[in-house]
Amino acid sequence: MIKNSVLIIGAGISGMQSALDLAESGYKVYLVEKSKSIGGKMLMLDKTFPTNNCSVCILFPKLVECGCHPNIEVFTRSEVINLQGTARNFTVTIKKKPGYVDAEKCLGCGVCVEECPVSVDDEFNQYLSKRKVIYKMYPQAFPNAYIIDDANCLEIKKPGACGRCCRVCPTDAIKFNMKEEIIDVNAGAVIVSPGAGLVDGRIRGEYGYGIYNNVITSLQLERMLSVSGPYGGNVLKSDGTVPGRIAFIQCVGSRDISNNRGYCSNVCCMHTAKGAIIAKQNHENLEISVFCIDVRTFGKYEQYYESAQNDYGIRYIRSMVSSVKELPDKRLRLRYKTQEKNLLEEDFDMVVLALGFKPANGTIQMAKTLGIKLNRYNYCKVKEFSAVETSRKGIYASGVFSGPKDILESVTQSSAAAGACKELLNKVPGDSRSEEGCYISEKDTRAEKPRIGVFVCNCGSSIGGVVNIPEVVEKVKNFPDVVYVREFLYTCLQESVQVIKQKIQELNLNRIVIASCSPRTQKYFFQEVIREAGLNRYMLEMVNIREQCSLVHIYEPQKASEKAKDLIKMHVNKARFLKPLIETHVNMTPGALVVGGGISGMTNALSLARQGYEVHIVEKNEYLGGNARRIFIGFNKDVQHYLNQLIKKVNTNPKVQVITGVEIIKVDGYVGNFITTLSNKQKIKHGVTTIAIGGEEYKPEEYLYGEHDAVLTQLELEKEIAEEKERIKKAKNIVLIQCVGSRTSEKPYCSRVCCTKSNKIALEIKKINPGANLYILYRDIRTYGFNEEYYKQAREQGGVFIRYDIDDKPRVESVAAGLKVTTVDHVLGEEIVINADIVGLAAAILPPGDSTKINKMFKLSSGKEGFYRECPFRGSWGFSNEKLRPVTYASEGIFKAGLAQGPKSIEESITQAKAAASRETAILSSSTGKLSAVIAVVQKDKCAACCTCVRLCPYNAPVIKNYAAEIIPALCQGCGICAAECPNRAITLQNYGEEIFKSMFESIG
Repeated sequence: MIKNSVLIIGAGISGMQSALDLAESGYKVYLVEKSKSIGGKMLMLDKTFPTNNCSVCILFPKLVECGCHPNIEVFTRSEVINLQGTARNFTVTIKKKPGYVDAEKCLGCGVCVEECPVSVDDEFNQYLSKRKVIYKMYPQAFPNAYIIDDANCLEIKKPGACGRCCRVCPTDAIKFNMKEEIIDVNAGAVIVSPGAGLVDGRIRGEYGYGIYNNVITSLQLERMLSVSGPYGGNVLKSDGTVPGRIAFIQCVGSRDISNNRGYCSNVCCMHTAKGAIIAKQNHENLEISVFCIDVRTFGKYEQYYESAQNDYGIRYIRSMVSSVKELPDKRLRLRYKTQEKNLLEEDFDMVVLALGFKPANGTIQMAKTLGIKLNRYNYCKVKEFSAVETSRKGIYASGVFSGPKDILESVTQSSAAAGACKELLNKVPGDSRSEEGCYISEKDTRAEKPRIGVFVCNCGSSIGGVVNIPEVVEKVKNFPDVVYVREFLYTCLQESVQVIKQKIQELNLNRIVIASCSPRTQKYFFQEVIREAGLNRYMLEMVNIREQCSLVHIYEPQKASEKAKDLIKMHVNKARFLKPLIETHVNMTPGALVVGGGISGMTNALSLARQGYEVHIVEKNEYLGGNARRIFIGFNKDVQHYLNQLIKKVNTNPKVQVITGVEIIKVDGYVGNFITTLSNKQKIKHGVTTIAIGGEEYKPEEYLYGEHDAVLTQLELEKEIAEEKERIKKAKNIVLIQCVGSRTSEKPYCSRVCCTKSNKIALEIKKINPGANLYILYRDIRTYGFNEEYYKQAREQGGVFIRYDIDDKPRVESVAAGLKVTTVDHVLGEEIVINADIVGLAAAILPPGDSTKINKMFKLSSGKEGFYRECPFRGSWGFSNEKLRPVTYASEGIFKAGLAQGPKSIEESITQAKAAASRETAILSSSTGKLSAVIAVVQKDKCAACCTCVRLCPYNAPVIKNYAAEIIPALCQGCGICAAECPNRAITLQNYGEEIFKSMFESIG
């Protein structure tokens, strides 16, 4: 029984993730979206960095989940017009506009579209193409029904003037008499995630957007690059030809005080790098230049920017373009100044404007309706150190509503917002979740001969533009045991899904092969489809003919087509051997272990405790607080006060047990049933685990650190500032050097927070020593988001910023008077010497030193930087892209938060810790958990108990019992290492046996 409900405003990736987090924990969710379909702007993107996976493909499973989840009620074309009441008891009034098409009756056949006489600019494709007045925003849109654009419909504007769509509709789904609805719902909490808009490119009139046809926006480029977009993945000028030279102009509408947009939009530099790389991949002869002030690829993705330059030859020019003029031959002449103040001109065929974020339309009115405060830029103002709390209790902010951020950060904050709702509403742990869908009885197909159905996806030009799909379909019809083959434009469309279900029942199909895109993003969805049709979900094979055929053989269509035929034939042969598998269930221990007692660990523990779960915090030191004990100058106010209050809350919460001065020595078990042994012999039983072991400060080996007492790291310097040491008060010249140990060949990542910290340090020094001269030596100033304000203030306070090059770093020497710092002024091109009293080093953030030991015990892996990666999650429901699962590990039931995952601020660590708690309670809220059935099994009469599998398994799944190996199902991740290495071939991965692979290979000779 559902006891609580949450209303979510906005159904982009952030709103959808919040909805799913809550729904999986048993909460009723009302998901309100102003536009015609859910999904938001992410659907307009071609691909997402760093994996460059198709945005629609990785997002589509979430669209389906939101649309089908029994605990989620979706309202599209709707907006909140009133909110009354208090936290835990809001009454929300929703106004729902008519779509003029009955979604229950609409077949999605498209006859109405063919008949409609009016075409208008397509806003989803950024006005690069036309659409009809009756339309779907995109082919996979949810709800899966056409809608009518009432602003341009002839019949709505003047009844009787048209109505042609109504006359041809085979199900009488079109209803011009639909009226606006007013709906009241009760909600215990509200999450606001309406997304953000992009500034109008005409904000900088000197660039000619809206005047010159070949000046486009970054989002228009995305639609060009998308293979499902209007240009089929090609970058084309207005005359239909491919440009030779493209210029990107950064910071259009960002870092622009004159337009009250003094903030950095956070994502534009990475967005440009990605767009430039993909454009070069699609058109290898393109010449691309990026005009920028600073390159803000902060955090772990610095190498993406390096790759753009080194691997793809993309030129970065540090300059602000002053004007763009169209020449008679339609080329575009850019005028700009170099760092050396030389005025230059260059001609390009196309200019792409990297547009900054702005608050979503209607934000000011929405804030008034909800009674919440906005900041000076009209983004939502969240409470300090809260991550998601607005000025009104019970209302939480998520995604870009509270400030510019990328997809991964938005997903993290959305889970944090969901967690905050769970803390507020505090459902009783162990409440049963709603049943996941209504299935018909599963058919017993074990004695049946294979009857295989093959469904091939054209996917627009993404697959069909290279692979000859009709030819493939004809070939597949002749494969053994194939009784039905069909091509779909998009296999994941709801109408396609209905056909698959129908054919399974009509033709008694008992094995299904889907040839489309990656099974990592789509397999779970299609497993659900065939299960709903009565088949065991493991009677499915997926063939990746996009990544493995069309994308990698784009210039060899015939070979790509032949390869697609071979791949499908192999998987058809594999499908013949498939057997129905039974999923196992495990009981859940309703408790958590948090490894690490810093701010991330304590925040995570408190969130779990407030939701009613028992939590153990294990901290190897004798005290709580972690790195935060050394932080006095945070991005917000008084870190030490906040830390002391947090420690007090942890120590006084009856559901949190703090264990300090001990280490973990052994970990056994699996999700729902972990047993962790500590060095004091204590054993803890827990259902989930949070790894929050923090990071470390790099101890510099350069700039005389450790040799001269006036050379300090940032943390050491801020402590002296906090204590108002005499030498800080008396210093005349203070030099701060950035990127010390970061952005090097050994540590190629950016440490993310250092630039903001140095600007904050400079401002604090000015408070206690106004006469001090402050010099900041930097490579790029990366004060992302609203942190740009600190950079502005530091300049206004007299801070002198001098750029240096990685190949010509500053030199620090000890002299009689103190320290001499020598660097090259990037404007003058000459060496300058600063006689410094103090040198502060922005030392890199390092991975935690004991991560190797923790990794071994919990079966975790790190990226090449040493930090934990954003891992794709493999659960009973399949895989998810790493972009959409930022706090999970491949090992189910284990989550991460804080610096161990990568450099971040205190606020970002808090957000991640709350997000992890939300994902953990989605597991703990059920008394049992379902595990994947694709696991290894042992043929005991062939097993020699040689322990090869035991030694090699990264998850400790095999154990030796009674002189033979045995696989613990809950630990097995289906990787197949044991089966591959068993010398007696005694181990088989279910549905992946030796005879299966032999058949696959033999099928193609």
